[in-house]
Amino acid sequence: MGLKELQHWLVELPGFRRQFTSVVIDSVAAQFPMLTQESSRSSVSHDWQYLLLCASMLAGTSNERGQDAALRIAQHCLTIDSTTVEQKDAAAVVLDALTNKPAIRLAEARNLLRARFTDRLPLPLQQDYVKRALQYRVPLSTDTVIETNRFQHEFWAMTERSDWLSISAPTSAGKSYILKRWLEEHIRLVGPLNVVYIVPTRALIQEVEEDLREYFRDARLRNVVVSSIPSEGMMRAGASHVFVFTQERLHLFMSRVTAVFRSDILLIDEAQKIGDGHRGVLLQQVLDDAVEQNREVKVVFASPSTSNPEALLVDAPVGRRREHLASEEITVNQNLLWVSQVPRAPNSPW
Repeated sequence: MGLKELQHWLVELPGFRRQFTSVVIDSVAAQFPMLTQESSRSSVSHDWQYLLLCASMLAGTSNERGQDAALRIAQHCLTIDSTTVEQKDAAAVVLDALTNKPAIRLAEARNLLRARFTDRLPLPLQQDYVKRALQYRVPLSTDTVIETNRFQHEFWAMTERSDWLSISAPTSAGKSYILKRWLEEHIRLVGPLNVVYIVPTRALIQEVEEDLREYFRDARLRNVVVSSIPSEGMMRAGASHVFVFTQERLHLFMSRVTAVFRSDILLIDEAQKIGDGHRGVLLQQVLDDAVEQNREVKVVFASPSTSNPEALLVDAPVGRRREHLASEEITVNQNLLWVSQVPRAPNSPW
C-alpha cells in the first residue's frame, strides 16, 4: 500500500473517525465558554498518542480532508491544558509538516507551546524540521527570505516558468499574501511596470488599493504609484503603476488614454466570474484588449477552490507558457454550525 492509499484508508477507518469526531466536538465546544456539554461527553478522554500518530501521517497529504483532520488534531492538542509538553511538541511537528509555521508562532506567542520546541525533539525530527525550513524558503533580491506553505512555494516556482498562470486555492491558503510578495519582487527585478489588478466589485477597490499602498510603503518601494482612478493623468514617468480596477473601470481607462496603454502584468482576482453574464463578457473583452496591445503581458488568474482552473488558460496566445495550480491547502479550520430553537421556548437553554 502506497502512502496516498494509506492516507485515504486512514481517514475512512471507523476507529479513527470515532476518535476524530470526538476531537471535532470538543474543539468546537471549547470555543463557547458558556456551553455545557452532556455528562457523557464531558468525561471523554482522547488517545493523543494514536491521534498524533495519525495526524503525522496525514500532514503530508494533498487531500483537503486529510489536511483538515491533521490540523484540527494538532490545534486542539495545543489549546487544551490536559496534554503534556511532549504531546504539544508533537502537535507542533504536525503543524510544521503542514508547512503552517504561522500557527506555531501563534501558539508560542499565546504560551500554548513552550519556546524552542525543536530543541526538545529527537535528532531525526530536528533534521526533518531543518529540511522543510530550507525546502519552503524563497530567497529574495533584498537578501532576505520568506517562509511559504506548499501552495505558496509551488505558485512562486510556477511564476518563474510560466506566462499565463491560473491558481485555485481556499481563501485561507495565503493567495493575497504571496501575490503581493511576488509582485514586489517582480517590480524590484524588472520594473518599472504597468500592473492591472482586477477585482470583482467596486466595494473591493478601495480595500485592495489601500492594502497595496500600505504594503508597498512598508516594503520601501517608493517609486510605485497605486491608483484606482481611470485617468491618464495618474501616469508618472519612470514609475511602476499598479491600477486597481473592476473590468468596467479598466475598459473606461483603456478608452481614455490617448497613447496605447500596455499592461505588463494582469492579475485577475475571483477569476471564475469570467463566466458571469454580461460582466463576464466585459471581463473577457478587456482581457483580449490587453493581450492585443501587449502579447507579452503576464496574466495571473486567482480563484477560490475550483475544479478546473486550467479552463481560464485556453485564450493564451500561441507560444505563451501556461500552467495551472489547484491546491487544497488548509491553514485554518472552519466550522459550520446548525442551531435549532426549542419549539415554543425561545429562551430555553435546552
